[in-house]
Amino acid sequence: MKINAKVMVLAAAGFFATGFHAHADIKTETQAAKKAFAGVADAELPAEAAIFAKHGDLKSRKDAAVGAMKAAIVINPGATPLVLAAIVAAVPESAGEVTMAAIESFPKDLVSWVKIAAKNAPDQALEIFSLVAAKYPQMATMLASAVSKLAPDSQSKVLLALNKLAASDSRIQAQVLDGSFNSPNVVVGVTVATGNPFSASPNIQNATGSATTTVTTPRTSF
Repeated sequence: MKINAKVMVLAAAGFFATGFHAHADIKTETQAAKKAFAGVADAELPAEAAIFAKHGDLKSRKDAAVGAMKAAIVINPGATPLVLAAIVAAVPESAGEVTMAAIESFPKDLVSWVKIAAKNAPDQALEIFSLVAAKYPQMATMLASAVSKLAPDSQSKVLLALNKLAASDSRIQAQVLDGSFNSPNVVVGVTVATGNPFSASPNIQNATGSATTTVTTPRTSF
């Protein structure tokens, strides 16, 4: 589907008068994205999702990115790894929220989504870790290890955030005290949950993909 067609869809939805996504919320963005992605070939979905996410001003772009992620999951759940990588690379400031959207649909693959997001938006590693660890404190040390490996420049900030969480959560304290953060298995041994709902699609760890020239090539291998 060409950009002009998507512009017509968004205009019909009432966005054009005020600029793309200027006053939309996530629910509205998701519906608009579903219309924009209708007829898009599976191979083109990651790039189209990234293009959709980049429309709008800075305040509304996060909503557009999350809406694009949610819509893509509905349309083709098997493309989730590549769509997540493409969106966070195109709109890094949305990485935390977009990762949470992927986790909401496929929580068993939580660590994989965090790793994909951190690899494609390393400057947002702290935000990604903070949002996900706050929701899933039982995974805090594993997440800290994964994020620190993929975004080493953020390691000190991630560790500081981990320590702050541990100070108020006995579960995280126990993880830190038993040395789980330093275990190589925490980083190297993380694999995608078996029996996931998109097993017929490219494996999350081995997936490769390319986007249009306007989108950074997603990196989903670990």
